Amino acid sequence: MKCIYSGSFDVLTKGHKFVIDKALKMFDEVYIAIGVNPDKKTLFSLDKRKQMISETFKNNPRIKVVSFENKFMAKFCKELDINFSIRGVRSVKDYEYELQLQEINEVINSDLTTIYLFPPAKYAGLSSSLVKGLVGNDGWEEIVKNMVPENVLKELDKLRK
Repeated sequence: MKCIYSGSFDVLTKGHKFVIDKALKMFDEVYIAIGVNPDKKTLFSLDKRKQMISETFKNNPRIKVVSFENKFMAKFCKELDINFSIRGVRSVKDYEYELQLQEINEVINSDLTTIYLFPPAKYAGLSSSLVKGLVGNDGWEEIVKNMVPENVLKELDKLRK
């Protein structure tokens, strides 16, 4: 069985990694699908995000890093013959948003089942936006190193130099 975990992953956080690691315990293959939104300004290019995710999970052949653009994730799942979507939920606000997405996805692809995973408290407030907002401030590395995989921290550091 396989599942998809979609997002922009700009930047990949330890919260994302937690969700992916949990999904690996439930599924044979986990597709990490980077959604491309041309209206969204990203810190890293699509290729760099793919590279960082691949590097983070380089020792796990069950991880497939893919991307999609100009299509609904639920339709993309049909193309890949995937019937399960994994979503991380950090808060009530996340849950309300995810519930709306689930309803739309079910209209587009009635075979798609959404599974919600709740991260531990240490990742509940963690987001890519938070990480990006911390980078560059005095002492940022000490804080951010606990929020992102080591290879992602190195890429963030390269941007600052």
